[in-house]
Amino acid sequence: MHAGISLAPIKRDMVYSRLARRLRALGIASFGENCPLEANDDTERETFVNSLTTNLTSFFREAHHLTSCCATCTP
Repeated sequence: MHAGISLAPIKRDMVYSRLARRLRALGIASFGENCPLEANDDTERETFVNSLTTNLTSFFREAHHLTSCCATCTP
């Protein structure tokens, strides 16, 4: 509820894969063990959410993208 992420049931395997990697890094055997940690630790909550999300930073990475946007959005 903290991040506002809504995933379809079809994403279950993706969620499991990404979060299982985080649990292994922490040496935690089950998702249930991680819940209290995630609920009480802001840093871990952020890391948990970042494990689920894909941070795409390619918007306007190339000059022609910005030029095209400016030509479309400005008079």
